[in-house]
Amino acid sequence: MAIALETRRVLPIAEPDIATYAHNAYFMSMLYADEMAMRWVYSNHVQLKVTLFPNGTEGNSLFVDFTTPCPLSASISFLQGSEQMTRDSIKETGSFTDFVRRKISRGFYVFASLDEYYIPGSLSYNNRYFVHSMMIHGYDDELQQFHVMGFFANQKLASRLVDYADVEQAFANLEGYYTEDFHRMVHMLRINEERRKGMEFKLFWVMEQIQDYLNAKPTTYANYAMDELPPFPSMYGIDIYGELVRRIDDQLNGKDVVDHRPLLILWEHKRVMNARLDFMEKNGIFQFDQQVREGYERMEQSALVMKNTILKFWLSQDVRFLHQLRERLVQMEQDERVIMTSMLEQYAANPQGRAKENGAYAF
Repeated sequence: MAIALETRRVLPIAEPDIATYAHNAYFMSMLYADEMAMRWVYSNHVQLKVTLFPNGTEGNSLFVDFTTPCPLSASISFLQGSEQMTRDSIKETGSFTDFVRRKISRGFYVFASLDEYYIPGSLSYNNRYFVHSMMIHGYDDELQQFHVMGFFANQKLASRLVDYADVEQAFANLEGYYTEDFHRMVHMLRINEERRKGMEFKLFWVMEQIQDYLNAKPTTYANYAMDELPPFPSMYGIDIYGELVRRIDDQLNGKDVVDHRPLLILWEHKRVMNARLDFMEKNGIFQFDQQVREGYERMEQSALVMKNTILKFWLSQDVRFLHQLRERLVQMEQDERVIMTSMLEQYAANPQGRAKENGAYAF
């Protein structure tokens, strides 16, 4: 016998610090609404990876992201019980609308690829066929609308009400407009309540990632043990600065085009580093000295200036902005090397602080 659903349910979301790419933004907006889940957020999201793709004007085009596993492509223990299905399997169950309503009523956030041509408020609405992942986190039967998270006006992350009929059409009309396998899957995520109780902040793991970042070496995740060798060359951590400087030099010499997104990731990295340090201090976990705190606050402000500077360059094509970017990147690499070295030294010199971790080595 079918169980009657509530006529309205909206799952909580919050504005995250990490929101450049959809695969991070939606998941983070879900976690940032959960105080316990923030312990996992701050235990991770330290290491950065630069992937080099061979499709630039000269040399390689680069993609920068956090190395922390994404639940759409890796197993994360506190999401145990989450589900995924192919689009074809969902269609066999009936309407996508009813499927999503049932899942949200059970506490699942629904991640699906939709054709934004049919999504009001998107840049592609009634303009072009464009398949992009979105997250549905609520429904209202009286309004006949879903709460849909996506990149709407000015490509800013937001949640909007979208009619059931529009979402249904956006889900149905993908065939022929996508090729990537991940568009064929729909993910339903929710935090496992039992696993949630065991979430702990892992200071030792943060410091291990900091050391790997500083040494520009890969950080080992258990999830990667069975992965195939990556098809493209990669670099890690502190090496991002040298690669971005090289891209700016290529742009100045007419050999490449500087992408603004790595600079957005760099800004998010400094934001989450400062938020992590605040979290550690407020919860009595570990306190670094004032030079570390002030240093990361300066870097966050500088990264924000760089984010705005690259946009000014694209609007004006004034190469002075590229020279300013280059100077800031060189300075930030020097500053971060000094600050991270100090953090590792302070951590190593404080065994009493490390003892407070209380067996947090158990994943």
